[in-house]
Amino acid sequence: VMQTSNHALENANRELEASEERFRAVAEAASDWIWEVDRTLALTYLSARFSAVTGYPQTLWLGQDIGQLLFCDTTPLELWLRNLTEQD
Repeated sequence: VMQTSNHALENANRELEASEERFRAVAEAASDWIWEVDRTLALTYLSARFSAVTGYPQTLWLGQDIGQLLFCDTTPLELWLRNLTEQD
């Protein structure tokens, strides 16, 4: 049973790695820049296109709050993002 469980875990990890590689390939090929945040809304990923579009190095913004980079006059970005996570 434990060997089967370990095998299933290894397969799941390989599938996750393959999925992440596909995401990164698509993100890096996109004409728009793509971002990802964690639960605290800190930037955890910025595609390479970010630097080309904004002129800022990705490393300057990683770990920073998304609200420092993006904002909306009508709806606070933080409120919108938090509503997305609450619907899960």
